[in-house]
Amino acid sequence: MTRPKTLSGKLYILFVVVTLVGCLWILQTLAATVYIWKDAKGVIHVTNQTPSEDTKNVKRLEYELEDNENSETVPDNPRQEKYDDQKKKLQEKANALKEQAAEARSNARKSRKMAAETRAQIEKLQNLYTGNKTFKEKGEIKSTIKKLMDKSVKAEERERDLQIQAEEAERRAKRIENRLKKMK
Repeated sequence: MTRPKTLSGKLYILFVVVTLVGCLWILQTLAATVYIWKDAKGVIHVTNQTPSEDTKNVKRLEYELEDNENSETVPDNPRQEKYDDQKKKLQEKANALKEQAAEARSNARKSRKMAAETRAQIEKLQNLYTGNKTFKEKGEIKSTIKKLMDKSVKAEERERDLQIQAEEAERRAKRIENRLKKMK
């Protein structure tokens, strides 16, 4: 193989190196024996055919295809493992936040129900209060109404707090899920 006249010296060397690397890359995927040598004119040869016996400085490379069943498993890319672990942890966090939000909403419903029941009791006691009762009975009813009103207010406050917790947990879960979508 003679050197093309259109290529300068450095460009020719680059061409030979790229060709050599390309050949080696292709041959790596096949089971083969590769011979590399330089002839008397200085031309580098890469072939799968044995050179003549008088050729000197022959490098012989042997390649074999690995059987996937018998080959050792190549460890995964550590960066990919770290990335996958991060995604998994984020998904677990999002799921935990969703569960937390669902539990807060459930508890808020229970508090709302308790407040409604308490208001119903207060209404009944107010009806009793207006009836013909003694002063002592009216005092006891009034005291009970006050306690029930406090209980109702606390239940309503708890419901609001739980609703806020649920909304915040849902917002955080949504942010994590959006981040996970961007990671894919």
